[in-house]
Amino acid sequence: RGCAFSPDGLCVLTCTSVDNTLRLYNTPPPVPPSTSSVPPTRKDSDDQSVPAPAEWRTALTSTEGNMDTVRGYQWYPLMNSSNPPTCAFLSYTRGNA
Repeated sequence: RGCAFSPDGLCVLTCTSVDNTLRLYNTPPPVPPSTSSVPPTRKDSDDQSVPAPAEWRTALTSTEGNMDTVRGYQWYPLMNSSNPPTCAFLSYTRGNA
């Protein structure tokens, strides 16, 4: 179904058609440059060391009632992660009429 970044760019909202579950992820923080330690690495297809990707973890899940098909979702336009009352989204499902 795709994804929607929050207006402040710090969160990502996704939904899959398999289970109709909305999942909210906080974007991983950037890795600050450090001279005292070497960041974790992995090998790419050419056996070159590259920085290990940051791990994304689900911060919130919401399953739509009655397993209706989620048709879409949208962030509150003034959402700001540093202001919790604005951290909202809505979703809409197929009607059962």
